[in-house]
Amino acid sequence: MDNPQAWQELGLRALYPLLMLEYAQGHRANGAHTPETEAKLLEAIAALEAVRDLDPQSTCGRKAHEERERLRMARRQARQAE
Repeated sequence: MDNPQAWQELGLRALYPLLMLEYAQGHRANGAHTPETEAKLLEAIAALEAVRDLDPQSTCGRKAHEERERLRMARRQARQAE
């Protein structure tokens, strides 16, 4: 698949949600954030960054950037609450 937009769609609409689902399931199963769930979250973030970096000006690239910023702010707030 040589179409960057298709890769962006696949990453944003399929891969990222799947990784976040796996993260949430791991978090629920353990009742806490663990090294395994942290790794899954970092994998999801990497997927978002890859989508963004393929074409930052595309619709998917901008949405990936917005979601990445949302996650960054959520993690920041979680650290402050600890």
